[in-house]
Amino acid sequence: MILSRILALLIGYVFGLFETGYFYSKKQQIDLRRRGSGNIGATNTTRVMGVKAGIIVLVGDALKAFLALFAVRLLFRHAYPEGVCLLQFYAGAGVILGHDFPFYLQFKGGKGVASTFGIVAGSYPLMLIPEALIFFAILFATQYVALCSMVCYTLLPIVFLAMSHMGWITVPAAYVPEIAILLALLALLTLWQHRSNIVRLKNGEESKFFDSLKKKEV
Repeated sequence: MILSRILALLIGYVFGLFETGYFYSKKQQIDLRRRGSGNIGATNTTRVMGVKAGIIVLVGDALKAFLALFAVRLLFRHAYPEGVCLLQFYAGAGVILGHDFPFYLQFKGGKGVASTFGIVAGSYPLMLIPEALIFFAILFATQYVALCSMVCYTLLPIVFLAMSHMGWITVPAAYVPEIAILLALLALLTLWQHRSNIVRLKNGEESKFFDSLKKKEV
């Protein structure tokens, strides 16, 4: 399955190259890379262009990940009926790499949080329940989206291992360690992508999500 892993990763990368925030803002004659935090993800889109635009980018970035997993499932479901669950996560990793490092934007893309939502929804949607609870609990307590994202991403491999161990999600035992390692590597990538947010959080300079929306309305 080595070549299949590589192919799934490449398929994911191609899907990940569709930067919803970049194309949507460009259509509105706005360059998100020069506004707000400079990020082209859903959070900065919401701050700069409003909630509607943020939702569109969130859905678009999640959908491309979901479609990448669906494509890999269609391609490999007969060849690897059990291993396709693993290949889907390789496709998901490819989506994150394509989203974070698009070659046509000098490898400066988003941070992959919305796309991760699509990966989980397309593989084991039951995992969304604890992740969503954690995300919104931290969001309403702190208003820091970056903190929510980093905590949820860091906990993702733990949630996966716990739910697979308890039988809440069905994963062939042979692939559990490799999927967990993939998720852990993506978590490390996300922490790296949020390094500027970590500095701002440490210095008390990170923007609070609801406060920034109120300022936009004013």
